[in-house]
Formats: sequence, C-alpha cells, structure tokens
Amino acid sequence: MYGKPFSRTWEKALGIIGIVLNVTVIILTIIAIINIGGFEGSVFEAQLQEDILNDPTLTPEEAEATVALVSGFTDIFGVFGWVIVAVLALASALAVVAIINLNDNKKPKLAGILFVIAGILSGLLSLTALIFYVAAIMCFVRRPPLAEEPVLAEDPQQPDLQREEDSPYRPL
Repeated sequence: MYGKPFSRTWEKALGIIGIVLNVTVIILTIIAIINIGGFEGSVFEAQLQEDILNDPTLTPEEAEATVALVSGFTDIFGVFGWVIVAVLALASALAVVAIINLNDNKKPKLAGILFVIAGILSGLLSLTALIFYVAAIMCFVRRPPLAEEPVLAEDPQQPDLQREEDSPYRPL
C-alpha cells in the first residue's frame, strides 16, 4: 500500500538536538555538584560562616540557623544534583532508543511514546522536553505517502466505477 521509503530525518534531528541539550545540562550539573561539593571545608566556607556569625543584624540563634541552612543546602544540592543527572541520562537513553526505532521507519509509534517519556523525564516544560514532544507528535502524525497503484481502465459499461486517485479520501 505504501510506496517508496519514508524519511524520518526531522524526527531524528530533533531527537539528536534534545540529546545534545540533555548531555549539556548533565555536564553543567556535574560541574556544579563538584564545585559545591568542594565548598565544604574550604577557606571560603570558613570566611562565610565567620561573616554570618559576626553580623550585628543577626541574633546568635539566627546566625547559627543561617550557617546550618547554608551547610544543609550544599548537602541537599549534592544529592538532588545526582538525581537530576541520573534522570537526564535515562531520558537521553530513551531518546537514543527512539531514534534507533526510527531507522528504516520500523516503529514510529514506539519512538513517539519513547520521545514523550523522554520529554517528561527532561522536565515537563523545558526546551529539551518541548523538542522531544514535537518529535513525538511528528512520529504519531506523519504517514508515509501512498504507493502508485495501476490506474483502472475506464469501462464504458460500468460508468459508476471510480478510479482510486480521483477520490479525495486516503486511508490512514
């Protein structure tokens, strides 16, 4: 029913762009985790704690709470940073599998589902997620062109016979 091979170049291109953006965010997050992890026990941390404790506008209780908050932030960011890295790596892996499923137009619907999942894991409304969503919509909506079928000879004895290409409708 379908003719020549159907190219899914745009879907693949959008998938690759999304993967590159995800990898960029992964690298930046790892750099931030390493830099914030190096903050603990540094001279800068000691100076920051000293400045907070010597601040005349803060009571001693507020100063201690602020120092504890800064220390807790660095610990929490390290944990959440690695969770973000793992989730983005999973999203990138799903996008790679989706691109592989688009080769030779094998399973575009499965690729679309994988792009949607990768978009959700990349952040619901981030740029990367929007790119994955567009690729998924293209996987779901685009259909290969119909093959050229031989034209039926018009038979004068059967005037109600209509050729298929004269029909405005096309099968899905």
